[in-house]
Amino acid sequence: MGKIFFVLVATATSALSVSILGFDVQWTPTGGFNITTATATEDAAPHVVVRTPPDRFLFDVSADPSVMEESSGNFYERFDEGHADPFCPFEIPRNVTLDRGGRDDSAVLAGDLCVSEERSSSCQRLRGWECVSFRVVLSSISDAAVRGSSEKDHNKWPIVRWQIQLSPTNASDHLRWNQSGLSWIAIRGKPTAAKLTLNLASDADEHVFGAGTQFTHFDLKGHRVPILSSEQGVGRGMQPLTTLLERTSPHAAGTSFTTYTATPLFLTSAANGLFLNSSAYCVLDFTEPNETTIEVSETLEETFECTAADGGPCTLLSLELFTFTHTPLRDDGDSHTATLASLVHTATHFTGRQRVLPSWISAGVIVGYWGGTQRAEEMADFLLERGVPLVGLWLQDWTGVRETDFGIRLWWSWDVDRHHYPGWECMLKRLMDKKVRVWTYSNPYLSTGVGDDPRMKGRRDLFAEAAGAGVLVMNESGLPYVQYSVDPAFRFGTVDLTNQTGRHFFVDLIRCHMLHLPEFCPSDDTVNSTCRSETGRPVPVAGWMADFSEYLPFDAALASGRGRDIHNAFPQLWASVNHEALQETPYALSDDGRETGEEVIFFMRAGGVQGPRYTPLFWLGDQLTSWDEHDGIRSALIGHLTAGLSGWSLTHSDVGGYTMLDAPSPNGGGGGDVYVRSKELLLRWMEMNAFTDAVLRTHQGNRPEDAWQVWTDGESLEHLKKFATVHRLLAPYKQALMRQAHAYGLPLVRHTLFHMPLNEETLSLPGWSELLGQCLVGEDLLVVPVLTQGAKTVTAYFPPPWPSPIPLQQPATGQPTSTPSLRRRQEEASSFHPDTRGCKSQPDGWVHLWSGRVYSAGGWQADIPAPIGQPAVFVRCGWVYMDGLLGGLRDAGYLTVSVRTDGDSYYEQHIS
Repeated sequence: MGKIFFVLVATATSALSVSILGFDVQWTPTGGFNITTATATEDAAPHVVVRTPPDRFLFDVSADPSVMEESSGNFYERFDEGHADPFCPFEIPRNVTLDRGGRDDSAVLAGDLCVSEERSSSCQRLRGWECVSFRVVLSSISDAAVRGSSEKDHNKWPIVRWQIQLSPTNASDHLRWNQSGLSWIAIRGKPTAAKLTLNLASDADEHVFGAGTQFTHFDLKGHRVPILSSEQGVGRGMQPLTTLLERTSPHAAGTSFTTYTATPLFLTSAANGLFLNSSAYCVLDFTEPNETTIEVSETLEETFECTAADGGPCTLLSLELFTFTHTPLRDDGDSHTATLASLVHTATHFTGRQRVLPSWISAGVIVGYWGGTQRAEEMADFLLERGVPLVGLWLQDWTGVRETDFGIRLWWSWDVDRHHYPGWECMLKRLMDKKVRVWTYSNPYLSTGVGDDPRMKGRRDLFAEAAGAGVLVMNESGLPYVQYSVDPAFRFGTVDLTNQTGRHFFVDLIRCHMLHLPEFCPSDDTVNSTCRSETGRPVPVAGWMADFSEYLPFDAALASGRGRDIHNAFPQLWASVNHEALQETPYALSDDGRETGEEVIFFMRAGGVQGPRYTPLFWLGDQLTSWDEHDGIRSALIGHLTAGLSGWSLTHSDVGGYTMLDAPSPNGGGGGDVYVRSKELLLRWMEMNAFTDAVLRTHQGNRPEDAWQVWTDGESLEHLKKFATVHRLLAPYKQALMRQAHAYGLPLVRHTLFHMPLNEETLSLPGWSELLGQCLVGEDLLVVPVLTQGAKTVTAYFPPPWPSPIPLQQPATGQPTSTPSLRRRQEEASSFHPDTRGCKSQPDGWVHLWSGRVYSAGGWQADIPAPIGQPAVFVRCGWVYMDGLLGGLRDAGYLTVSVRTDGDSYYEQHIS
């Protein structure tokens, strides 16, 4: 084995101090390197310590590799219990040299590390080697590729690279540099088995946020968080369901940290952040009160030509690490105070930011349905005739359905089933003429057996095509890697998205069968071009769910490497393929938010570290039809709050949840609890999503015949009409928030304390984890949904006022507004709180949407009535979009202005 390089890349917003083998090396953002001392002697313990003042950051590199095991497409960690053999530390540096090369932006330290004579005899693993040479290269590099080139100077973070080269690596199975256990490097076995460990200083009272979309925890302090993209599971710790499921289907339940979108990025209440630009499996360990540990099981490996001691090639193991603090959101004096908002603003420079969605998508509801051409058009007409603002039908079954032991499922073959949807293109045209756009479904997998099923006659056998083109993920035997989903008869292969030919294969599938661009089809008659839009082109689908991408096996072989190295990157690759399919077509989103009316989008639940760059819309995956914080409606709200910290600014969830099941009984067999969507849960979920979600979309669920649907009775249908109208009235505000998200990286849905200064006063307020039953939408809408079955009241927390707001686009000319008399009556509305006399005397107050009463903003709580149809929602006094919302609700008959005879003005809500 040749030389081993560890490359660590970190950023610093202030001077960086590095102590290497007795050399104290300082690096400043503007001055390059300054080697201040050179005291490398036999008395100086060899070590590598990296700090950013005031001693906030340390790193070490260690062994103890993690072993991953596969089970039904999901992956779980298993850690070795220590080492069987002791390390043999190399304690003495010799022949140390420093080469500056006449430059101030690089330095090279080289020499030998040797074992002391008194210890060499006890080191049985040395195999005759007493010294190992080292070479440490420090150089400054640019991170423009990460940040982009349009940021202001104060957003530029300098990067210093440490490249640690050891040779020869066959000197021992264990090689260690240490200094009293503070930091050390060790290599055990092959370099691909090495585990990199980074230790960061922390405070016991520090709060930690982020790590991708978390559904149960907001504050991660005290927890150990695996960064692994996987199915989130069913139950996720809710008892007894989790235990019962694990008995019959191991790993099906998941844990409180299993997630589709795990991101190695976190923020702290000390106004620090860290971003690991890596798709390697890792663990963020926040369990120690005064230390945070990052364990990376695999680093990116690259082999290149060099002169190695044993004549072989060199291996480069690299890792990019960025530490950062907040970036001001404004140029005024208040902007220099760190907030969670300003930290997210910085973090999204690394993750990328989502683009502004087209305005039509917020003009009403997208209803999930299936059943074929006739049923789809009948449902659209049924909803439109009853006044539901319908903007889309989501038809998952466009590729056809199949009977399995698990139930009715889709064919994973991405062309239309013309037996199920005859006249597909013309149906799209007829619905588009009614302003109803059709959405579909896809994933990166291809069903086997298409060519053998008589029901698929005339369809493309995409699995066979991909196999023939050599673009499928392979197993260790060099054959297509075939997996199954739940039912062993439901088998599929995966397109290798690291293979350029494979990427082009899938891009062409999307462009042909969903965008209906004939030039990308295998034959001229693939797309029916007789039904065209006003542009003269066949009508495309309006969007699709780009599902899954978390199932890549660790032992798979891909064009660019092993499955274990690419597993966490695969969701980002999947996002980029869908993104690429839209580029250079008439249907791509613009970077500046300008609209053509033809935009097509896709939405995903999984994502990589820079997934927001490619994914227009994020969806929170499959929630259980329950009320809990583990996997139910409450977990969806927590998912909103956490996803936005990792760059997923535009989020939504399935109205009513998705997963329904008959749980096993404690004694085995059936007879356990039954989880089926109830009417109350559906109505409450609809209320929440109308205010919080970037897009309002319903789902029939996995047991549509058992679930309560939005059309099941008249009350449910009227509820849909009302809250789809609310969503439509909020569209101008949400469009402004989307522009803010693209410019600043801020999510639409925010924690109640998101804009509060990160200081002792804020940290003394109710805990970050105690305010997970409510949220802000932007800065001006406070939503406290009902998340408890049977509840008719909620407890709302009204935060103290924070500094001046972040710039927001003003309402467009012509937006519906209320009359001056309504504004005056709203300002004069009375309040439950004795210290409040209305918005005129309390400009930071919160106006209850349905009663007009004003609550003061002072960090206090109040019990608020919340009957079905009137969720507890508050708008900030002076909100520029208030007139449009109130006027629209009044015009729709949901809000009536009245004046009592005693002259006390108020407005009352009435359900029509």
